[in-house]
Amino acid sequence: MAFTRVWDSSCPRVWDKWESDGTTWVIRDLPPEDDDEAIKILLENLCTDETLCFLSNVLEDPVSVQHMVEFGRAGLAQRVSLACYKEKNGNSKLVALNLCSVICEGDKDDDVIEGERWRNVLEASRLAQNKVDALKYLGINKILCGHGLVVAREYRGAKLGSRILEARTALGLHNSIKGTFSQCRN
Repeated sequence: MAFTRVWDSSCPRVWDKWESDGTTWVIRDLPPEDDDEAIKILLENLCTDETLCFLSNVLEDPVSVQHMVEFGRAGLAQRVSLACYKEKNGNSKLVALNLCSVICEGDKDDDVIEGERWRNVLEASRLAQNKVDALKYLGINKILCGHGLVVAREYRGAKLGSRILEARTALGLHNSIKGTFSQCRN
């Protein structure tokens, strides 16, 4: 992943904020200090709810889990992932996120995938992604790719996922990225 966002004093940037039933919800850039919690949310929710991860029993293969975590951390390192926080009584809790990365023209997808079950998931994604070159199709040289949109179970139904997707467009445009797509596996 060649793209890395400049993380400066303006970060984490707030992309959306609203109040509902006495709770304030904030969508902002995922700061580095929340990477571990983000990975935990991904493992606890994506692996059990995302169809290919669940059917491939990714959590039952320690090598696959390790490489899924490495994949997630590589994406998070680009600092273009979005997080939704529940803020109440001065406390802030990470409750949803969209693991994102930027794919640039000329990037090579030659990562070695360890773990048979994780390989199964990624190969299915790559097969779908290779059907159409989104960069060529849209006539752009970089695109913001959503790899995993996850809302912790107890916060589902609050439309957090749709608000994160809306914020993704603004995040992309702010970073001179004119297109966005979701890498769907369901």
